[in-house]
Amino acid sequence: MATKPTMWCPFCEGYQVRSVVPYIENSPGPRIWLGPEQNFSLKDEPDVQFYKRLRLCRGCRLVLPTAELDYSSVKELARLRAENESQRKRIVELEKALKDRTSLATTCTGTRKSRKRGLVVEA
Repeated sequence: MATKPTMWCPFCEGYQVRSVVPYIENSPGPRIWLGPEQNFSLKDEPDVQFYKRLRLCRGCRLVLPTAELDYSSVKELARLRAENESQRKRIVELEKALKDRTSLATTCTGTRKSRKRGLVVEA
């Protein structure tokens, strides 16, 4: 017995049975129509190709556009996210080190005493 496809619905916040919708007849705005051409690529990145379709959530009845990617694109996205997170952590560490050094320099400069004409003057 075949199982019905389930997908994550961000509105229901759970896995729901989804069905493919060719177009939306009663949408509040202009009718969304994908037409027969559903294979796309990004203008700036022509090697990122995907298949676009509309899905209807049977839980909340909302329609979401979805895209199917090649698995290598998904793996690359995960790798880039991890790399981005490690770079973000490194930036936070460097900013903290810079702040510590700046406050140390300010502390040292503020308490330094100098002698002028035999008097001790706070700098």
